[in-house]
Amino acid sequence: MTTDLSDAKRTYDPNRLLDTLKVRMQLESDIALAELLEIPPPVISQIRHRGYPMAPSILIRMHEVSSLSIREMREIIGDRRRRVRTSYDMSYINSSTGEEMVASTQVNVARRFLYLTIAVLIGFVFWMSRI
Repeated sequence: MTTDLSDAKRTYDPNRLLDTLKVRMQLESDIALAELLEIPPPVISQIRHRGYPMAPSILIRMHEVSSLSIREMREIIGDRRRRVRTSYDMSYINSSTGEEMVASTQVNVARRFLYLTIAVLIGFVFWMSRI
């Protein structure tokens, strides 16, 4: 199977990679793709609607199941960066240049947990002061 990479180089579009994998792996739906990649189906939907970044772990899993190289996948998706930046190098990237926002999910979850813990402690202290 050959993929027209000239089209892929124009704009960033994660849907091209997802569709290429579905054709290459002979899958009929995003649910079947999610099962193959061992990720929850809503993640595929969120990637398609650009609500979730194409995480490195997902790209690695795609490589494992399809034998596409990371470089080939980046070309299909339209990633035109000359080198890959690590998440600590940036917090946001301009999506109009073919890149996407990098979300640090673990940090965000830890931060939310910390805020919740502080709020509970403040509520507990306030409640104890009323007794």
